[in-house]
Amino acid sequence: MVKRQSRLLSLVAITVLLLLLAFANTSCMNNASTLYSQNTGKVFEIYSTQNIYNLLKLDTRNGKIWQVQFSVTDDAPRVVIPLNQVDLSSDNGKTVGRFSLHPTQNMYNFILLDQIDGSTWQVQWSFEKNTRGIIPIN
Repeated sequence: MVKRQSRLLSLVAITVLLLLLAFANTSCMNNASTLYSQNTGKVFEIYSTQNIYNLLKLDTRNGKIWQVQFSVTDDAPRVVIPLNQVDLSSDNGKTVGRFSLHPTQNMYNFILLDQIDGSTWQVQWSFEKNTRGIIPIN
């Protein structure tokens, strides 16, 4: 009888633990999605990459993007590198919050979204000049 009660308590504990993990995972996924898709009404937004020393700076009015590299030592470079210098808006950059960046499973790639007309681009940052830039997704 004691063995049976112990087994039942173990099953209940495991069930509760699995429910808590499922809830925590859903919560984290929702927060990550919100982090990248919310329109804050700011002209410039900074987006984290999976590389701790590289960020992406987006002009939310026109879709222009820069790779921002910083350092915690004096011997490493601190640079701002243009990824896209073309105004992608159809209103000459008058709408703040028009563009947003969304991460992908590939640490070097993001999706740039025009939140007004739905146009999308693949954005790739890189340390190498010939492998960074943006490509329209048609």
